[in-house]
Amino acid sequence: MQKKENKLRQIERHTLRSLEFETILNFYALNAKTRSGKQAILNMQRIPVSQLDRHYELLESWMLFLDKHDPLVIPEIPDPRCLDRNPAEKPLTSEELILFRNTLLFWNAFCQAEDLSEFRQTLLDDVEQDDGGLSDLLIKLKASFEPDGSWSASITPRFKKLCEEESRVTSRLDHILKEKVKTLSSQLTEHVIFERNGRRVLAVNKTYKRRVPGILIDYSTSGQTAFIEPDTTTPLQNRLQELFFEKREEIFQFRRELTLQLQKLAFIRYGLLPSVSRIDSIQALALTAMETNSFPVKPNHSQSLLLMNARHPLLDERFQKHREAVSGLKDRNRMVALTLRLDGDLKGQIISGANAGGKTVTIKTVGLLALMANHGLPIPADPDSELPYYERVFADIGDHQSLSHNLSTYASHLESMKTILQPQVTNKLILLDELGSGTDPHEGNALAQALIEECVQQGAHLLVTTHQQVLCSFALNHPELANASMSFDKNRLVPTYHFIQGVPGRSHALEIARRIGLPEKLIERASSLVEDNQMDIQSAIMVLQEQNKLLEKQRMKLKKEERRAQRRIVETKQEKRSYEALQEKMKLKESERLKKAVARIESEFRDLLKEVESRKTRQKLVSRFSEKQRELVSAERKPEEESVSITSSGKQPEDWREGDQVLLKSWQKKGKLISVDRKQARVDVSGMTMTIPVADLVHTAEKSAPRKERVHLYSDELSSKTIPLELKLIGMKKEHALDELSKMIDAAMLHHPAMLKVVHGHGHGILKQAIRHFLETHPLRSHWELKIDPENDGTTELVFRWY
Repeated sequence: MQKKENKLRQIERHTLRSLEFETILNFYALNAKTRSGKQAILNMQRIPVSQLDRHYELLESWMLFLDKHDPLVIPEIPDPRCLDRNPAEKPLTSEELILFRNTLLFWNAFCQAEDLSEFRQTLLDDVEQDDGGLSDLLIKLKASFEPDGSWSASITPRFKKLCEEESRVTSRLDHILKEKVKTLSSQLTEHVIFERNGRRVLAVNKTYKRRVPGILIDYSTSGQTAFIEPDTTTPLQNRLQELFFEKREEIFQFRRELTLQLQKLAFIRYGLLPSVSRIDSIQALALTAMETNSFPVKPNHSQSLLLMNARHPLLDERFQKHREAVSGLKDRNRMVALTLRLDGDLKGQIISGANAGGKTVTIKTVGLLALMANHGLPIPADPDSELPYYERVFADIGDHQSLSHNLSTYASHLESMKTILQPQVTNKLILLDELGSGTDPHEGNALAQALIEECVQQGAHLLVTTHQQVLCSFALNHPELANASMSFDKNRLVPTYHFIQGVPGRSHALEIARRIGLPEKLIERASSLVEDNQMDIQSAIMVLQEQNKLLEKQRMKLKKEERRAQRRIVETKQEKRSYEALQEKMKLKESERLKKAVARIESEFRDLLKEVESRKTRQKLVSRFSEKQRELVSAERKPEEESVSITSSGKQPEDWREGDQVLLKSWQKKGKLISVDRKQARVDVSGMTMTIPVADLVHTAEKSAPRKERVHLYSDELSSKTIPLELKLIGMKKEHALDELSKMIDAAMLHHPAMLKVVHGHGHGILKQAIRHFLETHPLRSHWELKIDPENDGTTELVFRWY
């Protein structure tokens, strides 16, 4: 029994190696910020059924959080094992206590974040939340350290006194030594205070060392300088040494006290630290998922496997870009996404096709994604994909030849199959590569068929790659099996790596031989040796493949149209919401402007009344003001009360033509269509060309009115439907430039452009100053705001205010 268990674990380890699962774990751990968070990912095991819902709920909620917020900055987490030490002998170090402080600060902020309340509730669902005393401990830890990580002088009253005394003694010692430097300057090699062996000393020339009373502490490397501690400083230096030891002892006692407090709070070790590590690992998984367009797919219990647009992580383009960004190495391999289905009725796929066409990569992809989902990792596939909860995933891939056990490759495969087929494991996924090869074709195929039948009978899901047409024929007639293949470009004789479900593949051996250049007589001889019934199978496969191509084209066309329709629905809804919000915003803005106008006029009116002495005149002014006030209020209500009445033609945008009348819904203005594409249209509104989303337009049944001749109030070159947004005046004389500018302002008053850029150049500044003075003193100055770019003083912009 134990031998069987060991063999089973050996097969599982081989499966993990074959599918490179450890590499995937390392990749997902790259985004972890802490050692414990990274280790949690590297040590991930198959998630028990009872914890599946909780894990995927955490992962999905964190991805939603990251969609709106930046990732959390998670501090390094202390090793919980440090709390096992005896505090009387080895309390926590200052570095370890700072780690606890930072972790508690993070936890405090995490618990107060409203956006994370649901995630926090799920995270702590099965954690004992007795955090009493945590706040007091955090306050104590925060007050214990300075910003640079040194101990605060206020950790205890005695430590504060020691620090104050140390400061006084140090100040007195510095004063004495500085005086000594002055009085002994001729006998010193350097006029600075040195420190040797923890004592402050003077650098005395060795010639004068006996003339300086004090203690010889050390010599320089050259021996020319003696470092002497003046005798007048010895008592102070001794006291500093005593203070050092007293402070160290006080710190040791304080560290011991903090360690005891941390050890007493069991929630820190068994709730807080594991939770922060879990937050880090979940965030790392979510970040990697978002960077690689992967999604959490919770395993089901219905035997439904549906992988849609699945990619192998080591070959997926997004994963590769992420890896290249980390490693700096280029990877040219790419994978074509695959869609594959298995369920309770369809239990196995027999995959055939040419060599190096992607058959093995396909079954590895399915096996790896199944392992990832069962271990709680997001997978690179569409979010609507489905995967069963497998108790075991077995992969018999590669060369198992064992010289030590005197087994051939084929015998090693059979040894693996004997273990895989143990009946006590029923809910399993089995991946078999090149089944039936490595021995006599007739016996090998017969045994392969028997193995497939046994796997299906046990209820396992099965993916088999093969070149044996006998197995493909067997799958055609089995109700719980299906054929699949990797497509092949028969014109270029190269694989396309596209997975096709439902159609067997061909090896294309003879075609490839002809492409390589083998003599034609050899190829003709080989063709004649192929049995007639085998040729019929090959012909049938070719017909099936052609039919599948046509069906695939039709399916892709329908899918494309469906996506386009869905996208149009979403865009229309978004555009509607955006324009409704914009319309409401403009109404509020206009209302606010009118209120301010009323207030300003009222203020001016009151000032004017103060200056009017005649009572009769005052009454007339009051009457006039009331009329103006009513006009402003009426103007404020008018946009809400009035709307343009039109009749829709009911035509679709693709049937609209230049010159048709349209209504701008958000502005309630009519216009004439200039051009239209799928999303936007160019419309002439009151002589101004605007680009408007099609969703904001209504095609009317009205015909365009004949164009009337306009009365030109300005020069011909500015009388077109639109006016230029840039006026170049460089090189003109002042009078001519101001005349052109005046004409442009007249045109702007008619067409209401958003802005106008006047290009006058730098030069000597004469033209620039004249233009800016003209614009500042213009009678219509209130209609625009002047903007001057300090980095480009050669232009002046007018930003118009039409509301």
